[in-house]
Amino acid sequence: MYQNNLLHLQTIEKELKERLVYPYIWGRKQSDDWDFRTNFIYKITSFEKLLLQTNNFSKELQNYALNRWYNFWSAMAIENIFTQHNNVIENKNKYDRLIDFTIEGSTFDHKTSIFLISISKIFKFHFDAFSLVISYIFLILNFLRYYLH
Repeated sequence: MYQNNLLHLQTIEKELKERLVYPYIWGRKQSDDWDFRTNFIYKITSFEKLLLQTNNFSKELQNYALNRWYNFWSAMAIENIFTQHNNVIENKNKYDRLIDFTIEGSTFDHKTSIFLISISKIFKFHFDAFSLVISYIFLILNFLRYYLH
């Protein structure tokens, strides 16, 4: 199972890195209407397929979809890494917005995308620097996964 998980994470990382060549521009605040119009992001793991799906969107809606997709699959990859540890129990209810996993009885709702966006605002990262932070986080998480296993 560990080998399959590693291949899955490498695939997700490859797809997420393809997103980094596009500017990370939201253009607006999150809205229920635009969330509904971009809900397909939860089913598409391929960035190429995501681009095809959003090809006829306005630039603003396409950016919104690309960012939601990137944030969602980044969070899924990080949760996957955490739940490989024996002391971490994944929340099987994917619709639970308050609990992602449990560590020794304590529940956690991680907010990776919010944390990373906050860092980029504080330090006014250029998008290239922001992508470097993402790559660095994947490197650290892979290192931790190796030593926690």
